[in-house]
Amino acid sequence: IFSESFERDCPGNNYKYVTPRGWWKRGAIVVVRSGNAAFQKTTAQQGEYFLGLQGSGARICRWVGHHSRGRAHILRYSINMRRNNPTKRRRPRLMVTISGRSVRVHHFRSYRWRRQSIRYYTGNRNVNICFKNVGPRDRYSTAFLDAISVTSYPRR
Repeated sequence: IFSESFERDCPGNNYKYVTPRGWWKRGAIVVVRSGNAAFQKTTAQQGEYFLGLQGSGARICRWVGHHSRGRAHILRYSINMRRNNPTKRRRPRLMVTISGRSVRVHHFRSYRWRRQSIRYYTGNRNVNICFKNVGPRDRYSTAFLDAISVTSYPRR
């Protein structure tokens, strides 16, 4: 149904504060080139770029269409955090919402990409998906996202 890796939002730049195409944002959203020194040489999970939600309250949201009513769907994405979140109190927390309902809050514990998946049902053809940094109020508390996709759950 949908797949995003942020390759088209920052061509040729090391990083850029931008609204990714097809998304809306609030707060500091940065598209980062894999291996960029300003972001501790973090490498992308997929492709050459990944997304950073920098500071508490930073969020991105997008409407995703083509859902089948009453059928299961799977939201997949990869998460990581900025390496200069040096103490537990400065580590970001990432909240995922689907159609306004909080479906998961991630508490970061390591600096490795982790693949995540959420199975959900909807009665609507269009679904609003949001990712929000709900971590401490600190400008360096940054949650990274990459390789976001939505697929229909296979029928049995």
